Amino acid sequence: MRTKHTHDRRIKAVFFDLFGTLLPLAPLDAACEAIAPGRGGELSKVWRARQLELSWLRTTIGTWVDFDEVTRDGLDAALDELDVAAGTDDRRRLAAAFRTLPLAAGAADVLAELRAAGALTGILTNAATSTLRAVASGTGLERLTDHLLSVDPVRAFKPHPSVYRLATLATGLPPASIGFGR
Repeated sequence: MRTKHTHDRRIKAVFFDLFGTLLPLAPLDAACEAIAPGRGGELSKVWRARQLELSWLRTTIGTWVDFDEVTRDGLDAALDELDVAAGTDDRRRLAAAFRTLPLAAGAADVLAELRAAGALTGILTNAATSTLRAVASGTGLERLTDHLLSVDPVRAFKPHPSVYRLATLATGLPPASIGFGR
């Protein structure tokens, strides 16, 4: 006799990345333009690429620092690569620009619709805990989400599997019940 197993495959929670998803990165171009006139977009693009490369490299070789430091290191690498001179204050202002990015158009509506449909919502980000809290408070995301999760507790960056386990631990849901928005 064959037993039929039924699994509830509904998505019960949806997590979003912070930078580039809930917060657009285009405003970084303007911040970079102030330091590198005529090359702000290029600097922003190279900076983000170096930032992600450094996060992957640090995870691979097991040399943890929080994402704020990765952001500063990525900026330094991008400035050097593009031969852009920037003083300490300029570098500090640019790195801090990640904390002042605006909420993406429509993001609040999507989060509200998901919650109205009964889904839990959350942020799962490489951002340092302090940055995540500051951004969530400044944009209202703390009111729109059920979970604010930084990679800091697992000391690894995306796409390491331990990062995604944070969502299952926070919600108590199996992986098949959790979606990740883009």
